[in-house]
Amino acid sequence: MVCGALQAADFSALTLPMVLDHALCASPVMRQAMMTVVERQAGVDLAQVNNRPRFNAGASVNTFRVAPTPNAAGYSVKNVAGTLGVSWVLFDFGLRDASLAENRALLSGAMAGLGNTQLNAVAETLRLYVEALSVWLRRDSLLQAERVAEQSARAATAKYEVQVGSLSEKLQAQTALAQNTLERVRANGQWETARAALAVHMGFPVTQKMAMPALDAAVPFVEAATDIDAMLAYVRENHPRLRALQAEVDAQQNRGGAIAAEGRGSVSLLANTQLNRTLNTAGGGLDRSATASVVATIPLFNQDEKNAQLAQNTAQTNSKLSQLEQAKRELETELLRQVLTVQTEIETRLAARALLQSAEQSYQVALGRYRGGVGSVVDLLTAQAALSAARLALDQSYLAQASARLRLATVVGKLPQTTYAR
Repeated sequence: MVCGALQAADFSALTLPMVLDHALCASPVMRQAMMTVVERQAGVDLAQVNNRPRFNAGASVNTFRVAPTPNAAGYSVKNVAGTLGVSWVLFDFGLRDASLAENRALLSGAMAGLGNTQLNAVAETLRLYVEALSVWLRRDSLLQAERVAEQSARAATAKYEVQVGSLSEKLQAQTALAQNTLERVRANGQWETARAALAVHMGFPVTQKMAMPALDAAVPFVEAATDIDAMLAYVRENHPRLRALQAEVDAQQNRGGAIAAEGRGSVSLLANTQLNRTLNTAGGGLDRSATASVVATIPLFNQDEKNAQLAQNTAQTNSKLSQLEQAKRELETELLRQVLTVQTEIETRLAARALLQSAEQSYQVALGRYRGGVGSVVDLLTAQAALSAARLALDQSYLAQASARLRLATVVGKLPQTTYAR
């Protein structure tokens, strides 16, 4: 599989759809799942072939020498023979049908497994992208905080130079600036780590450079469904993980039918025709022969073996049923958790927006009071830190809400159309 190349401009503004397209295309897990589907399709084809008659043809050339006798000289005889045969299982108590049904169930399970693998790959890609984008946003927020801290430090230095501010205030402002610079340097290191993990996941070298776009363009915003009963019903019927497990159950049950049929025997038709000609001898001619027979094969004294195989199959089937039930419970629990997470993140974003508005006003008031000589540097630095935290909280709340909606979609088992409207 050849993945589309990303241009240099793409790496400078790497959106989630770009990352998803490339990560899914380059994923070795996805290729393995695809090959499993191909393998299961081949199993179905082989099972269908078993329902057809089997033909065979053969040819032989034999040369032998007759030894001389007292009354006759020795001589060589060459014989040419050709055969054409057919064998066909006429009746096998449902063995071939059960085998075909088993292989079809395995194919269905492989196809559902491919869908589930895709959902898991999407979820893992979303996790890595959100982690990288979160660090990118924090680094950007710290850059803004550093600029605000520089503004506060300049104000404190200006007051000190005209001898209306104390040395202590100047040093406090400079210390706050140094702390912001330190946090920004740490955030740069965290970004490089997250970037490298995302690059490797997409199939690129660990040194691949990339940058994130503006938050509005980075993560698509999806509308989350609110009818949890409808979502639960959809999950139970359509989630690829459940369909894959149900197909495994069906395959085990059909395997049990095949085991039972194997113990009853089969009836087969065997037919053969042969042409034989002896060369270089007087009177050598063409001989024809044909045979046909109906053969019944009935296993004897195999009841203990068949019972053991059936018991094993029953245990395997019950184990698959337990896995299916456990998966249903896990998906229902995860679905409810993600619905509640989406609702929580919606309320969190509203609160974060209000917090930012208040923090911006508080900082402007604190800066004006400090420049006017009626406010303390402690008040200014406190308002400065609150503004930085509020900006980051708003960005992170949008990112958390958008990613929660996308995770909800993966839990349901489908990815809806997305937009970038906030």
